Amino acid sequence: WQGLPTCSGQMTLLPLAAVFAGRPEQAYRAAYELGFFDNGFGKDLNSALVAGLAEALVTPGKGRSARETFEVVTGTMRGTDPFRYGRIRWTERAVDRWLNLAERLVRDAAGEPARLFEGLEREFSGTTKWEAQVPFVVVFACFELAEYDPLAALQLTLEWGHDTDSYAQVAGALAGALHGAGLFPAAWRETVVGRLRADHGVDL
Repeated sequence: WQGLPTCSGQMTLLPLAAVFAGRPEQAYRAAYELGFFDNGFGKDLNSALVAGLAEALVTPGKGRSARETFEVVTGTMRGTDPFRYGRIRWTERAVDRWLNLAERLVRDAAGEPARLFEGLEREFSGTTKWEAQVPFVVVFACFELAEYDPLAALQLTLEWGHDTDSYAQVAGALAGALHGAGLFPAAWRETVVGRLRADHGVDL
């Protein structure tokens, strides 16, 4: 991809979090080692995401607000830096840069999805929508704008458009890690299972 940091690690490595649940640094290192298809800051960004998911899997929501629970995840991502990207002189670590951008876009949107989408379009007008930072920013911004309601956040990522499968992958992983499979009502799951069986002969 001529040096572009892609979201390849976000597509393939997220399940590693389940292997290293509660061990974010080990999750990060495993993703970093296996992610031969990642390059540039995408290698750190995608590995940090796996680290955050590993922490999310063991972070109980009870006794915390949805925001506080989510901040455990983003705090873990910022704090898990075994190769010290954050200490490289004259640079800003990509994890911090893109999480900060997501927060700024949400502030500027003032609760309005259309304004968030306008901000995303401005920021990424010249960016290929599967570069590593785009799903990253879209998902974290949509979660914050939706006040951490996972189904609303997932819907917002789809409504912005572009590389929707990439956004759904990351948003779904976060929602699943924090809320479990019970997040989706049985009737919804049965509809999906039924359509896959009827349309594709696949029985989950």
